[in-house]
Amino acid sequence: MSAKTSYETIVAKAIAFMVLFACKPKIPV
Repeated sequence: MSAKTSYETIVAKAIAFMVLFACKPKIPV
């Protein structure tokens, strides 16, 4: 259960990051 949750979280984060990067190629750091 924990492993699956971790995997899902990583996937969700990766997708969110990709979408964010695609939407805003210029992110103020």
